[in-house]
Amino acid sequence: MNQSGLTGVHPSTILLDLFQARRVAPTETLIIYNLALILRKLGNQILRDDKSNLSLVLAAVHELTLAHKYFQYLCVNGDKNKYDLHLCAHEARQCQDLLSQAQYHVARARKVDEEDRIMRKKQEEERQAFRIKQMEEQVSFFLHLQVYQLICTHVHN
Repeated sequence: MNQSGLTGVHPSTILLDLFQARRVAPTETLIIYNLALILRKLGNQILRDDKSNLSLVLAAVHELTLAHKYFQYLCVNGDKNKYDLHLCAHEARQCQDLLSQAQYHVARARKVDEEDRIMRKKQEEERQAFRIKQMEEQVSFFLHLQVYQLICTHVHN
């Protein structure tokens, strides 16, 4: 079972289905509620994953911002017969808390991305230096071979 509570269904699949349902019924508050809930869960999951790259973290911040707006809207315009409006307020506060921590996560992801970029550049420079060294060794070998051949032809003459 995954974090969404559904076995074998990835939250991003649920998210896509909810966006499609929202296109069909844009004012259906239960769809908006479920959409906001999945956006918050995905955003939270991405922010908590130290391996998330910068683009994922920025997308998570966007998802949390959207979820926060949805929950705020639902607190005022929601249907208390379909879901708990107090829970909407709680979810909105959770989104706000996560968004207040987002700057840290964005900075961490920027640092990781920069470190990765520096490491890739260093590896490329090392590969280039190795290729140059190999070429120099080949040139040196062929020069020594030519000198040896000249010496051998001089000795035999």
